[in-house]
Amino acid sequence: MHNNGGDKPVTHLSNDVLAKRCAEERERFFRREPADNRFCFELFRRAILYHNQHAWHILYEQYHALVSGWIRQSSGFQAGQSDLEELVNLTFTKFWQSVPASKFQRFASLEAVLQYLRLCAGSVVMDMARRRKHENRLTAYETVLGGMADHHDVEQAVLDDITRQRFWQEVLALLTNEAEEKVVFSYFVLGMKPRQIQAAYPETFPSVELVYQTKRNVLNRLRRSKILERWLNE
Repeated sequence: MHNNGGDKPVTHLSNDVLAKRCAEERERFFRREPADNRFCFELFRRAILYHNQHAWHILYEQYHALVSGWIRQSSGFQAGQSDLEELVNLTFTKFWQSVPASKFQRFASLEAVLQYLRLCAGSVVMDMARRRKHENRLTAYETVLGGMADHHDVEQAVLDDITRQRFWQEVLALLTNEAEEKVVFSYFVLGMKPRQIQAAYPETFPSVELVYQTKRNVLNRLRRSKILERWLNE
């Protein structure tokens, strides 16, 4: 049994004492030695229940490296395309926002708290990956459509009222999944026929009928969008 500072209950210890003991116990844990998790758990309790900013700061400093490691190990993390420090900050922010004081009681142990923190890290990485993917597709649409400006009336019809970027943002906002995005890009931008789309993406479209069905669903949704009415009538 480790001395916790005069054998006081952990709830009576200062943040500085808790920080010291939390760091010591984490080192014991990583050395696979018996560890007392009460000190770290108490810091989380104070930070969440009482919005103790000093406790927040201590936890960020002590768990920054652990969260960074989780993020690097995530399948959605791409070094060079994502700012690691930004993702760490977003993870802690998501955690604080997702766990109000009224919900802290659901965590029975430090392990449960850290498990949820790790889930937040994974969620943040996936959110960033989806955002990057969306931005890359938007750039691709812009590039391809920009090169077709002299040959296709569709772009001119759109540019009469809105910029190309806003146009594609409106289109992407109306799509519900990756299959619809592939159909829109392949059919309306590249001019591919449904059979060519099916051949290009057999895993997404096992049959050409599915391409037609997806295209119909997209068209029906786009027709209900007034901002795209002129484009669809071309």
